[in-house]
Amino acid sequence: MKDQALRAGLAGLIGPLRRYARSLCGEAATADDLVQETLLRALAASPNLTGGELRAWLFTALRNHWLDGLRRQGRERRDRARWPPTAASPATQGDRLALASLAAAIQTLPALQREALLLVGAEGLSIEEAARFCGVAAGTLSARVSRARSALRYLLGPQIEDRAPFEDHR
Repeated sequence: MKDQALRAGLAGLIGPLRRYARSLCGEAATADDLVQETLLRALAASPNLTGGELRAWLFTALRNHWLDGLRRQGRERRDRARWPPTAASPATQGDRLALASLAAAIQTLPALQREALLLVGAEGLSIEEAARFCGVAAGTLSARVSRARSALRYLLGPQIEDRAPFEDHR
């Protein structure tokens, strides 16, 4: 892939990479570090990359770098000790608090479920595409998404059952 085309392709994928990295680690600074390292690795591997595989290669490299960091720290992010988290009071400020509650609930999910949910739900990937990125079978990824959605329904049940879908208030 020509250097100019590679740089243009990388620039177009920075936003999705940042969202994905943020969903994995939950911290903006750490997510930016993950994206930066991924982009550096892509530039170093540029002679081996072709146009059709750039997106998949970047997402896979980012995920692998994140997993390497977890292994280096000697811990895996699994079910948190505070499961379920303390109940939140119902949002009174509307959609903004509902989104904040959703974001907080997503961060309580086990890392693999959170990753699967956000790849399919937020990034809009198909189950098959997301499964390839994660290196698992489509059925495994589908089960992770299902468990993540069930956990969110459990955590946010009272909040989401009483609310109508987000509406445009213009």
